[in-house]
Amino acid sequence: MPGTIIKHMLSTGIIKLLLGALLFSPAGSMEPVVTAKLTLASSTVVAGKSVRGTATVTIPAGWHAYAPPAPDGFHAFNLKGLNSGFGFKASYPAGKPLEVAGQEGTVMVYEGTVKVPVTITVPSKAKKGRTTLKMQVDYQLCDDSTCLRPDSKTVTATVTVK
Repeated sequence: MPGTIIKHMLSTGIIKLLLGALLFSPAGSMEPVVTAKLTLASSTVVAGKSVRGTATVTIPAGWHAYAPPAPDGFHAFNLKGLNSGFGFKASYPAGKPLEVAGQEGTVMVYEGTVKVPVTITVPSKAKKGRTTLKMQVDYQLCDDSTCLRPDSKTVTATVTVK
């Protein structure tokens, strides 16, 4: 009996209709994927000194993230170092002006690939040897009509402390 019901559903296209609704409806659609990478200018750093690098973040086509500072009620694109005791500084590039419904004037946003220079300072008493540097990328993606919930990604790079 169950086999007969499935055959009937297949022959009438009901299964195809249900699958189509699942795959192409907002509830069944995939959220856009942000990619991020931390690249260091040097693979070694002396304890007490800094290493420069670049955080490369790619925002999917059709979406944007608010450059700092974000309008009230939205979350700005933000980078932060996660290694305790290490200094972390990001030099955010200027965003691109965009007119957004509900906002007065233009707001500054990032679209596509964003390269942010970073400087990470290693504590003078840091343990010598290989260390994994961790950085968190916080963002909120928006398109012309919707903003997703704020999200984050953690990326790493390895450096040898001398």
